[in-house]
Amino acid sequence: MQTLLITTSPETNSNALLLDKSKFLDKHDQDKLEIAFYDDFAILMNSDGAQVLHPKLLLDDFKRVIFRNSINNWIMGYGIGYMAKKLGLSLSSDRMSVLDPIENKLAQTLLFNELVTNIRLPKTMYLQSWNDFGTKCVHENFKFPFVVKADTGMKGNDNFLVENEADFSTVREKLTREIIIQEYIENVGDYRVLYVGLGSPPLIFHRSSDRDTYLNNTSQGATATVTEDLPNWLIDDSKSIAQHMGFDIVGLDLMESSVSGEWYFIEANATPALLSGEFTTQKAAMLTRYINENNNSDE
Repeated sequence: MQTLLITTSPETNSNALLLDKSKFLDKHDQDKLEIAFYDDFAILMNSDGAQVLHPKLLLDDFKRVIFRNSINNWIMGYGIGYMAKKLGLSLSSDRMSVLDPIENKLAQTLLFNELVTNIRLPKTMYLQSWNDFGTKCVHENFKFPFVVKADTGMKGNDNFLVENEADFSTVREKLTREIIIQEYIENVGDYRVLYVGLGSPPLIFHRSSDRDTYLNNTSQGATATVTEDLPNWLIDDSKSIAQHMGFDIVGLDLMESSVSGEWYFIEANATPALLSGEFTTQKAAMLTRYINENNNSDE
């Protein structure tokens, strides 16, 4: 097998025709092409690396990947393209290997894995939709409780703690596309490390919920307190994460395990609230300084 063509559901007429390889390939060439669908893949990531999962196929069995209908499947498409490029496969478009961390959590997680830091990554999986294979992958790789959230979710919306099979069934009905599954880290809150220009110290605040929810988002009712207690190495590593992802303004969410004491990267917020929410006076001052410094550098 040499070429993998990935496309959308076979329900469309054009893709139904693709499945009959005799329509466009000679008999001796038909075994050189494998056709697969975006929905049938999963991407699994942790601090040791990342891998693309499929019920029948292995990416490194191929020499090239052709992407079809990627515009409607771009998160999974870019993830597969990125992993294929790392394996040395050729792509129908090299653009399919370029990750944009502004747009999605999958890209953030894959880029984070390129770094060598003392901050760990919770075991994380990306699925484009639920099917038998995706559900099986979750059961094989995660123990209750775990987190299920929308890849493009914000402010704690579409973000659920799954504690048992009943929860899992309910969540699969609520979130049907572009899904992140993540290991749950026992904690007493998380930390937002807010950079407004990487040349200046960040604003760091600890967030914890006093409500019946596992979410630490202030938009979900959590309380926040400014702190300077984080170790210097953690601040240095957080700056490296922001630099590597190409952010100059970003809110990084970090969490310390209350069990192991290890630190974890949860996600990056590319559009953090700067003029609303908590600590608006400090954030407004940071933004004013950032604008003035950049204006002065342009003169």
